[in-house]
Amino acid sequence: MGHHPNLIAKGEYARTAADFAAFIALKGWTKAGAARELGLSRNTVDKYLIEGAPTHIGLACAALAFGLPAWKQP
Repeated sequence: MGHHPNLIAKGEYARTAADFAAFIALKGWTKAGAARELGLSRNTVDKYLIEGAPTHIGLACAALAFGLPAWKQP
């Protein structure tokens, strides 16, 4: 598990458009791949690449960056 230090901005991940783009590049995803992996439409990925991503997407990117599994109730 590792993370990319350039994705850290004010303690959050992939919130700005530039950080979201860097995260997608780091994962080696296409826009379609990012949409599939994040459960988004391709149009939403395009929007986040222009406007930045909301907090819940930043948190999802952080979880993926650190290789965290989906949360399950203990």
